[in-house]
Amino acid sequence: MNTYGWRMRKNVKDMYKLVDADLPDFDWANDKEFLDKLDTRTSDYKSGKVAGIPWENAREKILA
Repeated sequence: MNTYGWRMRKNVKDMYKLVDADLPDFDWANDKEFLDKLDTRTSDYKSGKVAGIPWENAREKILA
């Protein structure tokens, strides 16, 4: 790996460390409010109440 690639990978790892250090501990598996909201969103998506975005459209927006 060239020097640029090594430095870039190190910078990305350092950014993850910073973000991880700022995040509070979150026990989502035992958070009833969070799980209820997740279940509601999943049901809305599956029932068609909320339309998802096709990958092609999301990709176009990201690359624009």
